[in-house]
Amino acid sequence: MTDTYQTGLAEAARKAAAILREDADRTRPEKAALDVLRERAWVLWHAHDRDLGVVRLLSAAGLLRDAEHEEQALRAAVANAKAVEAQRVADARLISTLGEAVEQACGRLEAGGDGREVAEWLRAVRKAAWDAHDRTH
Repeated sequence: MTDTYQTGLAEAARKAAAILREDADRTRPEKAALDVLRERAWVLWHAHDRDLGVVRLLSAAGLLRDAEHEEQALRAAVANAKAVEAQRVADARLISTLGEAVEQACGRLEAGGDGREVAEWLRAVRKAAWDAHDRTH
């Protein structure tokens, strides 16, 4: 072996040690992951794809989950559900208001009311109902 090869090998080992921080204190997640891998080392011994084996073991132990992201996604889903419900309520209120206005307009017309006045009134009610609907969103 040449001196250049040995130097390159030593440099690679130094870079790997810096990336892996093998001499540093372990964080709780790192300790948990190492515990899982130590407990199931025999699985990795028999694995055809050890990288996949590590991922599967950590995943099965729930260590690859991002709890913060999951919590944020849950908060977003709850907020979205509330917004959808509020929209549904506002839409139902609008439909009810417009339905009542149509019934009143029909009653006015059946009672002999002036069609132009009823139409004008119905348009005003419709505009007010939509304005109120839009203000809630």
